[in-house]
Amino acid sequence: MLTGLGRRIGWWAVPVEVLGLVGAIQLSLVALIALFGSEPGPFSWPMFLFIWIFFAAFGTALAWWDRRRRDPADEPAWRARAPRRLSAAIAVADVWWSATVISSGMSAYQGGLGLWYSALVNVFGVFPLVLLRHLADRYERAETAAS
Repeated sequence: MLTGLGRRIGWWAVPVEVLGLVGAIQLSLVALIALFGSEPGPFSWPMFLFIWIFFAAFGTALAWWDRRRRDPADEPAWRARAPRRLSAAIAVADVWWSATVISSGMSAYQGGLGLWYSALVNVFGVFPLVLLRHLADRYERAETAAS
């Protein structure tokens, strides 16, 4: 149902999906703060960057290990039909979004980064992956129409 809606609205599906993902991420962050409480200290860019680099390195190692051991049939459908030239960009976007979402969430929870700034950072983190997913879907539709 959502895939059909995304196809009907075209490129507008990208910002709609980004806002939906960021909204879900922010709601889970608000629920986490409501459940466990938070006493944020002052925001620190060096700490944010340290967390980001740590999770980017961890995500890269985990993705490499997963690619080595994964059965190709377990790959998500949109990645399987993505053109080969997008595969490196998709791998980078995977690490980018996970490191950005984790570091902004941790910074909002304990580091003094406000929820609005966290949402803005998450938009920049989620946008590349959503855009590449949309491009892979358009490539698959163009290939189907050509055959």
